[in-house]
Amino acid sequence: MMINPRTNFDLAIVGSGPGGYVAAIRASKMGLKTALIEENEIGGICLNWGCIPSKALLKNADVINLFKRAEEFGVTYSDLDYNFSKGLARSRQVVQRLVRGINFLLKKNDVTVLKGRAQIKDTKTIEINMADNTTTISANKIIIATGASHKNISGIEPDGDTIITSREALESPVVPASILILGGGATGVEFSYIYSTYGSDVTIAETRDHILPNEDQEISILLESSLQKIGVNILTSSKVLSISRTETHLIVQLETPDGVQTVKVEKLLIAAGIVGNTSNIGLENVGLIPKDTFIEVDPRMQTIVDGIYAIGDVTGLLPLAHVASAQAIIAIDDILGNPTDPLDYIYIPKATYSNPQVASFGHSERTAKESGLSVNIGRFPFRANGKALAIGESEGLIKVLFNPINGSIVGAHMLGSDVTELLATISMTNKLDGNFEDLSEMTYAHPTLSEIIKESAMEALGKSIHI
Repeated sequence: MMINPRTNFDLAIVGSGPGGYVAAIRASKMGLKTALIEENEIGGICLNWGCIPSKALLKNADVINLFKRAEEFGVTYSDLDYNFSKGLARSRQVVQRLVRGINFLLKKNDVTVLKGRAQIKDTKTIEINMADNTTTISANKIIIATGASHKNISGIEPDGDTIITSREALESPVVPASILILGGGATGVEFSYIYSTYGSDVTIAETRDHILPNEDQEISILLESSLQKIGVNILTSSKVLSISRTETHLIVQLETPDGVQTVKVEKLLIAAGIVGNTSNIGLENVGLIPKDTFIEVDPRMQTIVDGIYAIGDVTGLLPLAHVASAQAIIAIDDILGNPTDPLDYIYIPKATYSNPQVASFGHSERTAKESGLSVNIGRFPFRANGKALAIGESEGLIKVLFNPINGSIVGAHMLGSDVTELLATISMTNKLDGNFEDLSEMTYAHPTLSEIIKESAMEALGKSIHI
């Protein structure tokens, strides 16, 4: 039987998010004949309805807040007007430009893109249900990169109108007068900042005892204070008891440490975690059984089924775009027989783009203690840094944890202007087996925010100059 060369591939990838498209381009560059299958938009949720459009809206919010502070800088104006709909349109333009770029790169690198829903039929066969027909391809290896979706809360079903997910939040050109955000993780915090800036009455309800529960608690508490200053109401250790409706509002009763509280809002945004996109893709045909909706993998991103890999949010390991891309490189290297270095998920950098921003990697004080690690801590506030004061961004802190015996970097936690960019200095130092003395002895340009890194390391040694 003749095999159509157009349907016979070295590698087939299901899903084109930051894991899938990176894997496809990498594989093709390395000589593998590659198919990339996507049911929806190229670029996945992150590019189209997550990371990128939300960051564009956050920039809009930053500009508005700078105008609100204009008098501090000797600038006055009359009739400040800001249009959320136009800001939303800008975010879509950014997305469209990046999608075009990825499509160009896929074409440039001879990746075959197949639009449709994939069904894995066996370990080397995928059926694709397209808009006008069904086709079948064969592949020596398969990578599952189907991502994840928002996690529903029992009894609270999104309706796309009054009860929404981040997808609808990034589509609607109208800012609600009031909104309750269920979940105080990165998504909830970022939307609270956006909506509050545009005039919404915002409440965050978080089940844990502080927002950003996976961050260092000291940093989270500082961010809570910052958000409260701009009017965000934060309810921690809280959960929904009931929801009722009027013609125009939702009436939500919440159990809080201070008793039952009632919140009346126009909208409710669910931002309470994710579930893996593992339904109806044929996993049962190859003996893959998801655990809590996620696909388990080994450090090489290989599943229990030989020749089938999984990367990105669908693994449930650490649902971040840059993690998916890093996992993609590992999977392709393993397919090619190249040696791979497993990811250390504790030391993956994390970022939250509120204002002030939050960035971290490594152990927090709590997890270090739970792991039996002894640490020294260096702290330095933004208010003692010349550049921070000069640009009017004195709110913030850099906190670095060190091993007191060998000086290795155990963790870094930051709150402040552009800390998502500053974190790379510490994470790179750690990657190169540097220690806190290296951070303290490096010469940093003056005046820069990066000097806070040096001062925090010096503070741990008892040698800080400026505090």
